[in-house]
Amino acid sequence: MLKRLLVKNLAIIKDLEVTFGPGLNIITGETGSGKSILIDAIGLLAGGRAAADIIRTGESTAVVEGEFQPENEPLIIRRLVRSGGASKIFLNEEPTRIADLETVTGSLLDLHGQHEHQSLLRVDTHIDFLDAYAGLLPDREVLAHTYRNLVRATKELEELAASIEKEKELHELHQYQYRELEEAGLSQDEEIEITRGYEILSKADELHRLMAAIGDRLHKDDMSLAAEVGGYLKQLEKFAALSEEFGQLGERFAGLKVELEDLAYEIGRQRELVKPNPPRMSEIENRLGVLETIKRKYGGTVEAALEKQAWLRDRIHEYTASDERLSQLDRERSSLIEA
Repeated sequence: MLKRLLVKNLAIIKDLEVTFGPGLNIITGETGSGKSILIDAIGLLAGGRAAADIIRTGESTAVVEGEFQPENEPLIIRRLVRSGGASKIFLNEEPTRIADLETVTGSLLDLHGQHEHQSLLRVDTHIDFLDAYAGLLPDREVLAHTYRNLVRATKELEELAASIEKEKELHELHQYQYRELEEAGLSQDEEIEITRGYEILSKADELHRLMAAIGDRLHKDDMSLAAEVGGYLKQLEKFAALSEEFGQLGERFAGLKVELEDLAYEIGRQRELVKPNPPRMSEIENRLGVLETIKRKYGGTVEAALEKQAWLRDRIHEYTASDERLSQLDRERSSLIEA
C-alpha cells in the first residue's frame, strides 16, 4: 500500500505531504484545489511521462516521493523533474531506469480515471453498439474482409503497374535483342563447320588443280600409274607358277592396282567437291559476318550468345507473366468493388 506521498513544486502545489492509512482513503476538495495533481503525482511514481511544464512557476525542479509498504520491506520511490526536461528516478536512493520503475510499480499501483470503465462514453465504441443494435455485425465482418482484400489487391496492382511501367523500356530492349538472336538461328557447331567450309573454298582453285593432276596421274590413260601397275601384274602372272615368291609378288601388285583405282575414285570425288563456287563463298562470308556481329554484341562467342538468348527468353516470360497478373488483379479489384 501507499503510506506517504510527498509533492514539491508540482503545478500549483508548493510543498505537500499526505499520509495514507489502511483501507479506503478519500481525498475531497473543491474544483481546482489540486486533487487531480495528486493523481498526476502518483502517476509519476508509476512511470508516467514527466514533462517540464508540470513544474511550479518560478521553480526549476519538481519532486514527487512515495513510500510504499510491500509485503517484505519499505520501498521509497522518488522522481525529480527539472525544467530542462531531464528526469531522474530513485528506488531506495538508487538511480534506476523508467523501464525498471514500471516493472516494480506494476504490482503496486493501479490508476483508474473517471468513467474509465464506462465503454458507452467512449466515442470509438459507438459504432459497435449501433451495428450490434441493427444486427449488422455479420455483414460488417464480410464488408471488412472484402475491404481488406480490396486494399491488398489495390496495393499490389499499383506496385505491379509501377514496376511494369518502370521495366517497359527494358522489356522492349529485351524483345529486340531476343528477336535479333532468334533470327540469327544460332547453333553450337555451326561456326566450326562453316569456318572449315570457308577455308576449303578459299583454296578451291589450288585444291581443284591438285586433285585433277593426281587423278590424271593415277587413272587417266594407258600411261597412268594404275595402267603401269596393271602391266607389271600381267607380266608377273606368267611366272607365278615358278615359285611361291613370284606368286606373292603378283598378289601384292594386284592389291596395289585395286588400291590405286580406289584412290583414283576418291580423288575424283574430292575434285568435284572442291570446285570453285563463288555464290557459296559469298553466302558463307555473309553468314560469318552475321556471327561476328552477334558475338561482338552478346559476349564474344556463339556459346555466350546462346546463353544470352536463353536469359532474355526468361526475362520476357517474367514480364509477360507480370502483365497477365496485372490484368488478373484489375479483374479482382473490379469484382471486389462491385461486391
